[in-house]
Amino acid sequence: MNAHHIEGVLLGSLGKRVRVLRENMGLKTQSDLILKMELVGCSVSKSTISAIENDNVKPSVEVLMALAEVLGTTTDYLLVRSHFAIPQESEPNTLYIDPNADTDVLQRMVDAFSSLSRADQEMIIGITQRLRETEKPMVIGR
Repeated sequence: MNAHHIEGVLLGSLGKRVRVLRENMGLKTQSDLILKMELVGCSVSKSTISAIENDNVKPSVEVLMALAEVLGTTTDYLLVRSHFAIPQESEPNTLYIDPNADTDVLQRMVDAFSSLSRADQEMIIGITQRLRETEKPMVIGR
């Protein structure tokens, strides 16, 4: 399977990626996906999954993390920040979110980040990588 194309379709939106991954996993209906998500502790309605697959709504951080786990992919792939459906060792910008993290803060970060231009997103990624390399905690807003 080519990670950028699945079944010959260029997957340029979160909704398309969720739907195609769901179908490729043998989850024929959105209800099948909902049952799998409940097994990982995420309760979501059929109308929400439908809205996500039709690109009518962005998922919350909790739902995004559960989708990535159930569909065997990364949040970056679902957010169309990566062309790799399967996590790659050589992909340094893959977003891994601690399941114990404050989901309100994470949701605000995802919302803010997704509203930025691609150039600004790349700038933020570069800053974050430099911060991690220095291993010094940086306090923002104090």
